[in-house]
Amino acid sequence: MEPLAALLRGSGAALPHLLRGFGRRNSGALLMDDAGYALAAIGAPALPALVELLRHDSEWARVNAAFALGEMDTAARDAVPDLVDALEDQSHYVVRAAADALGAVGAVGAAEAAAPLGALLHAERSGWDAVQQRGWCIRDQVRVNAATALARLGPGAAAAEADLIAALDDPCGQVTTFVLTALRRLGTPAAMDAALAMLSAQRWDPSLNAPHRF
Repeated sequence: MEPLAALLRGSGAALPHLLRGFGRRNSGALLMDDAGYALAAIGAPALPALVELLRHDSEWARVNAAFALGEMDTAARDAVPDLVDALEDQSHYVVRAAADALGAVGAVGAAEAAAPLGALLHAERSGWDAVQQRGWCIRDQVRVNAATALARLGPGAAAAEADLIAALDDPCGQVTTFVLTALRRLGTPAAMDAALAMLSAQRWDPSLNAPHRF
């Protein structure tokens, strides 16, 4: 993969050929298109095309565009407003990919990304209560992606502090796990107090369940 990335990086010569085949969905919802990896490897020359693909009619094209932007890391800084817009997409797959991408872009985009990601921790949309796998509903999956992204922002997640603290009551344990991580990395006194209070309330002494000796 790295030789391919070295070949493509910094050159837009392959861009038209990659775009022609982009968005043909494969059988695995989490197995991204090869073109997505290649476009990410191209870097800055592919940025305008990927931003345009975030608005493509094909759901799968939008998912892969968001994924490719996330793979670009901080090089996708200029796409942050478009990724924030993608959090409102009708497809939860696109929303989740965009959240992941915002987390990957990281601190350089945190000022614009933190508040929308925080709002996603409490978002309710039509169909999001549908159970998918492992007993999780779509809402759980979206919130895990949002919490993970906020954890990656570290102190840059300050604008989402109130949302993170409120999300400690989320019924999905995976959500609260990543919310705790995000609060710890945020590191403000309020964040640390909330995290400690939640952990204290969950603490249970297993010896209380043991048989009494006397």
